[in-house]
Amino acid sequence: MNWEIYLEYLKNEVVPRFSEILITPWMNKETLWMVIPLILIMFFIQAYYGRNKSEIIGWDTAFGNAVSLFWVSIFLFKFMIENTSLMELFEGRALRSLILIGILFAWTLLLLVSDYFHALPKRVAFLLSSDIPINATAYIFIVLIIGNIPLDITTLLAGLFFLLGIAIFFRLFRAIIKPSEAAQRTLSKRHK
Repeated sequence: MNWEIYLEYLKNEVVPRFSEILITPWMNKETLWMVIPLILIMFFIQAYYGRNKSEIIGWDTAFGNAVSLFWVSIFLFKFMIENTSLMELFEGRALRSLILIGILFAWTLLLLVSDYFHALPKRVAFLLSSDIPINATAYIFIVLIIGNIPLDITTLLAGLFFLLGIAIFFRLFRAIIKPSEAAQRTLSKRHK
């Protein structure tokens, strides 16, 4: 197998798209109002779990995270309605964005219902509804819809690298935060 082809594709297609995903929100005032709170919330939540290392996500938190994604889908729909004429809404780029918002909304409803009824195994539900996948999903959809990034396999790969990069970054971020005394006592009891 010729790995050079894949490396060239990564270098020439995926890395530039990844950069586009990172940079696009900072070039558009509309996206900043949605992305900055997401980023701040991610830092606060990760700092919380870094300090309180003995705490884990629960069904209520998973449900609350899904509610946050619901609000993002509503804001994206509002953005589309306010920035697109009725005639343009069902054509080209606007139609693509409307379909993406529908997909996000359907995914959000699936998470809400499954978290509410505890329908999925706890580990699966908590993974899907934890803050990093929820906020990374919100970020990617905001960039796709408002930033007008093409939806293709390159974007999918760049989005997966984005999610992986965020997960690694925040894992390291949490590791450098000193745990609270209560968390240290709880963790030492668990290890005994």
